[in-house]
Amino acid sequence: MDKHDAEKLRTMVHDTLTGTLRALETPSLLPRPEDRESLVKGFQKHIDALLRVRVNVILIIGGTLMPLFGILDALLFPSFFEKFMVYRIFAAILCWGLYLCNRQRCWPLPSFVLGTVAFYAIGLCIIAMIVDTGGTRTPYYAGLNLVFLSYCVVLPVSVKKLAIHSLLLYAGYVGAALGFDAHPALNTFVAHNLFILSTLSIILIAAHIDHRHRWRDYVLRHELAETQAKLELYSKKLESSVEETETKYRHLVENANDAIFICQEGRVRFPNPRTQTLLGLPLKEIEDRLLMEFVADDDQDALVELFEELELHPQAAPPLRTLRLQHPSGRTLWVDMNVVPMEWQQRPALLCIARDVTDKRQMEQELVQIQKLEAIGTLAGGIAHDFNNILQMIHGFLQILARRTSADHPDHMLLDKLFQTVNRGANLTRQLLIYGRKTDGKVASVDVNAAVVRVCEMLERVLPKTYRLNLRLESHLGRVLADANQLEQVVMNLVMNARDAMPDGGTITIETRQATVDEVMAQKLGMLRTGPAIQLSIADLGLGIPRAIQERIYEPFFTTKGPDKGTGLGLAIVYSVIKRFGGGITCESESGKGTRFDLYFPISSIATGDVMPDVEALPLVNLAGLRILLVDDEPHLLEIGQNLLESYGLEVATASNGESALELLEIMEQKPAGVILDLNMPGMGGARCLTEILRRYPNLPVIIATGYLDPHKREELLAKGAADFVEKPFRFERILQSLQRTRICPPPSHGLADVT
Repeated sequence: MDKHDAEKLRTMVHDTLTGTLRALETPSLLPRPEDRESLVKGFQKHIDALLRVRVNVILIIGGTLMPLFGILDALLFPSFFEKFMVYRIFAAILCWGLYLCNRQRCWPLPSFVLGTVAFYAIGLCIIAMIVDTGGTRTPYYAGLNLVFLSYCVVLPVSVKKLAIHSLLLYAGYVGAALGFDAHPALNTFVAHNLFILSTLSIILIAAHIDHRHRWRDYVLRHELAETQAKLELYSKKLESSVEETETKYRHLVENANDAIFICQEGRVRFPNPRTQTLLGLPLKEIEDRLLMEFVADDDQDALVELFEELELHPQAAPPLRTLRLQHPSGRTLWVDMNVVPMEWQQRPALLCIARDVTDKRQMEQELVQIQKLEAIGTLAGGIAHDFNNILQMIHGFLQILARRTSADHPDHMLLDKLFQTVNRGANLTRQLLIYGRKTDGKVASVDVNAAVVRVCEMLERVLPKTYRLNLRLESHLGRVLADANQLEQVVMNLVMNARDAMPDGGTITIETRQATVDEVMAQKLGMLRTGPAIQLSIADLGLGIPRAIQERIYEPFFTTKGPDKGTGLGLAIVYSVIKRFGGGITCESESGKGTRFDLYFPISSIATGDVMPDVEALPLVNLAGLRILLVDDEPHLLEIGQNLLESYGLEVATASNGESALELLEIMEQKPAGVILDLNMPGMGGARCLTEILRRYPNLPVIIATGYLDPHKREELLAKGAADFVEKPFRFERILQSLQRTRICPPPSHGLADVT
């Protein structure tokens, strides 16, 4: 668009503005016939909305003032007070009833009809009072005047409707006053009617003017909205034309967010400032250099193919290629390059537009890693229930064997090993759930040395013989508040990183010692607490971490390993866990000389004895004769549970699903003292069964025993009334302790040894 076209646009805008100003000065009340119908409909909607509000107002006024003016009855006509109050209360009740109807948007009658009904009701009540108090001589004509005033002034409808209803009510007043007055006082009656008619004429004229004004205002606002829309359209066109005609190409190029340059004879020409940012060199050093010097070796052939394709098909759509550029800092940048054939200084050239998409590609890779993490969590959550059920069966059979085997039996040690193996399997499931963020950690008082030893015992079995773990653990360290599983995960991640840093093997040193965190150190570590702490150090003699990237090692998904060797989550998880428990971490590393991580945890002020004991640590009571209902869909678990619980003297009834459990409870003459309920069952399931049991038998304790349950769902079920939650696999002593905990057992008088 040239300057001539821009001038034409300015003229059009000027003419439109002039027309708008004229419309504001002399608004048209007679729109075009094709527009009038839509305007009338829109105006009617506007009036209906306003009418609804105003009818509410007059109904509230009528319902309030009608009985309130009974004070005048007591002063002027005490003998009619009770009769008139009946009139007034009837009218008030009607007004409030119509008000409630008007508030219901689904009510079929329009608001004007409801207001008119109230108008006639109040008017007829006043006419009745006029007749009772003398007809032509009564002062109650003033009340009728107020009714006309409220009706005509408040309701924004056409004056024709107002006049018809007002005159009908007025005719009723005249007929009643003259017809029921045996000795009419005509002079007084004429005076009253002159006042009423004068007032009615004035308010009808005012209502007509108000209605015309509303119509004119609505038409004007409609025309103004259309004009404003046209002005906005013209304004956008004008801005576009001005930008196209007045903005220089050089200005556009220099302020572009993409790198823009011209490639002629293979050399960079006319680079913009963004090209300097992308290539990492001053513009003077970039210009006239070969473009291939900046392209990664593996992508140079792809760039040559792109240039050849453009040479063969110059009129084709500009292709978009993703290339890698070498930054002087050593980083590799990914760019989307768009190349367009052109002429530059009367010679063929290529216009190159390059956009840095390194962050985008990194985000895509991070998204893939997140999806992997989500897949791990989903897989862990999916198999946890079934896997823990299998472990529970093994654990249950082992408990049966253990109860049949004396402590001095030669196979008793093998049973202990099997119990430890089952517990390790359960712990592995819990670690997968924690890693996949499907469960929350349990904070407790933890012995750091014990956690390190447990991890090292496992790692010694999986690490190649070329690696050696050197433990230097200081005794009497104290304890820290943390989750033992997550603390072990931290140690495992750091040891695995140390292993990867020494591909040919070596020694990994793990040390613990007491330390003191002062204010300076706390600020450096980002710790909130100062004072005694436990220092856990893990060091290797491997490749080390370059100083240029040491500040980024805790970033999620940042890794120096290959795509098939690392996720970039190890150190991020380490950092997150340490911070969660109020600790800090430092890293000392040098290329070729190894790496040392120092972890600091504040020593817990809670002594070992101050920690709340777990339910397994409480002494068991005599449970002989206690009746229990066991509900599980696994036949083996029902058999094991019944066998073991009965061996403790309990009477056990079983059900394989929620429906059977409810039917069994229904026919039991003596209800059980508690229910042990699995959640994942066919049919109605455990959650619905729990709800139904608590609804029918609110005082019956229900203990949830399941392989896996989301923490939020667990809290929800406990809040609904579940007595306790036991996670599989468990020793059945844990169930007994839970029964004791729910206080359904008699007070403790004997230990477990007394139970037959």
